Amino acid sequence: MPVSELVWDDLKHFALVAREGSVAGAARCAKVEHSTIVRRMGRLEEALKLKLFNRLVRGWVLTEEGHALQERVLQIEGHVLGVMRFAQAMGKDAGSVVLTAPPDLLSDVIAPALAGFAADHPQIDLQLIGATGRANLSRGEADIALRMVEIEGAELVCQKICSVSYQIYGQTRWSAEAWHKRRFVAYSDLHQPFLNEALNRQAAGRDIVLQTNSPRVALQAAAGGLGLALLPSFLAANHGDLAVVEVAETPVCCPVYLVMQRDVRKAGRVRAVVDHLWQHIPREL
Repeated sequence: MPVSELVWDDLKHFALVAREGSVAGAARCAKVEHSTIVRRMGRLEEALKLKLFNRLVRGWVLTEEGHALQERVLQIEGHVLGVMRFAQAMGKDAGSVVLTAPPDLLSDVIAPALAGFAADHPQIDLQLIGATGRANLSRGEADIALRMVEIEGAELVCQKICSVSYQIYGQTRWSAEAWHKRRFVAYSDLHQPFLNEALNRQAAGRDIVLQTNSPRVALQAAAGGLGLALLPSFLAANHGDLAVVEVAETPVCCPVYLVMQRDVRKAGRVRAVVDHLWQHIPREL
């Protein structure tokens, strides 16, 4: 088939229909008329001589051929985004930078470290997004991500920027309590399962009275006297109602990684944020 018979824009709209599951959803995303999407999909199927969708009342469902094409279109989409990121990287040092990190790390470590950044770089619009899930850097959902697990990928740069230490904190009254009567607050649904493993080892069969996916909730529970919690020192060390009650048999320490797309890190605006973080975040937290 001559390349001239394939309209590249039709592939972009095909990806939208496949992702949204309906012509209406794709039309809203593309900001075009419903009929435009239908016409483009008909033209694409005709050019490829393939049936890509089953047109059902509940929506458009990909055929087997449609699924196979979707995989290849997503690769094309990734390359297009790569071209856009390359162009941004070659541009000016001004513009927006989106940084995402776990909420507690963002509020208690990263935000204070960036306190003087705006004064030094008024031309950069910095956006800080607290998220427990992983932003998709390949799709441009963030420029910089700080993660407490190492992330691998051929297009990614992942560098350790600091380490977070954890201790068993609680109200001081627990120190006078018999060992077997001490209770614990545990974690659930975290992206760092080693924390719950460490807490369970420390509890050694003692009562767990609460589970949470939030270190800050665990801190509040411990400060309220509910039990002992494994908490990051940067969060708990200066809390007036908390003290280290037990020493973990094995020190608990978690590296923090700075993650970027290889081409995005070349952008002056992104480089400015990264350099500032390297200078102002302590290596040990």
